[in-house]
Amino acid sequence: MILAAAMLLLVYLFLRYGGIGQPGWKFPAEELSGLIGGLASGRSEENDTYDANDINSGANTSGGDRPGIYEEDEDGGKETAGNEAKAGGKAAAGQEDAVHGASAGNTEENLINENGDTVKDRILAPEGFERVEAEEGSFGEYLRNFPVKPHGSGVLYYDGRTKPLNVHAAVLDMDVGNRDLQQCADSIIRLRAEYLYGKGFYDKIHFKFTNGFNADFSKWIKGYRIKISGNSVSWVRQGEASSDYASFRKYLDMVFAYAGTLSLSKEMESIPAEEMKLGDVFIYGSAPGS
Repeated sequence: MILAAAMLLLVYLFLRYGGIGQPGWKFPAEELSGLIGGLASGRSEENDTYDANDINSGANTSGGDRPGIYEEDEDGGKETAGNEAKAGGKAAAGQEDAVHGASAGNTEENLINENGDTVKDRILAPEGFERVEAEEGSFGEYLRNFPVKPHGSGVLYYDGRTKPLNVHAAVLDMDVGNRDLQQCADSIIRLRAEYLYGKGFYDKIHFKFTNGFNADFSKWIKGYRIKISGNSVSWVRQGEASSDYASFRKYLDMVFAYAGTLSLSKEMESIPAEEMKLGDVFIYGSAPGS
């Protein structure tokens, strides 16, 4: 199993060109139609309670499990948290992630090693290219060595159904849970968060909701939980203090429900295209985003 298909512009780029450097977890040049990005490493200051008029905790507008949190755009329109990638052939809600790129049968050069069991071993560098070194312990190294399902595996949705379109080169070996939550930008959030969690960098795991509220994992592990009541979002002390993996996944489900492409793009640092490094991503923060 895996994540959601939009995120793999990142993986495709660093594989297609043999790796584009070390992880900068930065963000794009404005002249690009898509933005290259990654999460900023700093923490944002916040109040324990965030009162905002742009929150609606009512009916789900996404067709999945995401609640309806909204943010006004410059034209007075609204983005729903669960509507990031529904049009134009973008990633379908809740689908699992695939390593995108042309299939081996559509290229003269076969870049697929069917016996490879990691991203870097499955997808080969093109002739005349070689992968740049990834710093030991870096996010880029984590992505390169991410396990993949056996060659020929299908892409699965959250409910176990197989995606009908065969447009992937490999499938990341990662579950997406059993709810229709992990969509589009959530795949980037998941990979980044899993990397930081595995390193024990709990204080670096924080993501903003579309209304600006900062969901900080370092507070979550102290037993605080996020409460949404009408137009108010706040931390309340009601859970057990724990940093175990089950608690981490519950935290991510909350983030998936209320964060999205638009909010993620606002946390990123713009960089020129020529400065792209392994671990950077393309993202376009709009409604829907990609």
